[in-house]
Amino acid sequence: FVWDLRYPPPKALQHEYPISAICRNTPRVPRGALVLPGRYTVKLITAGRTYSQPLSVRMDPRVNTSQADLAQQLALSLQLAELMSADFDALSVLRSPTPRKVSLELQESLTSLNSDLARVFEVIQETDNGPTTQTTAAVRDLENRWRQLQQQVRQKLQ
Repeated sequence: FVWDLRYPPPKALQHEYPISAICRNTPRVPRGALVLPGRYTVKLITAGRTYSQPLSVRMDPRVNTSQADLAQQLALSLQLAELMSADFDALSVLRSPTPRKVSLELQESLTSLNSDLARVFEVIQETDNGPTTQTTAAVRDLENRWRQLQQQVRQKLQ
């Protein structure tokens, strides 16, 4: 087992290969957020026994990003992943075989939101710098869009 030092991937409606993909050697994006440098404990549980091993994740020495900026990057990435999961789950319920009178427009709005969340998630994860004020504002705007759509979904499901 190999840990890629990432959280689980978010629930995105589309997982794609980057343009620089190498056949059979490139994971699809979006991938999970990178973990912060620090100390971790890896556990293997098998046949009722638990094996533990310490693991240190160190910062790439070529990167000068502060721990605070990395923490903010991770917090925004996890927030986006959570929003993508909530959006994905809402859309799954609306698309379920149970007959519901849900407008196609609402479903398209949720689909569009998931795509926008994934795009900002990738922007944050592709850089070695802390999030910009524009990125932080974009996350806030996306969260507001989700809150409005979430309210509409709740009304439709009642």
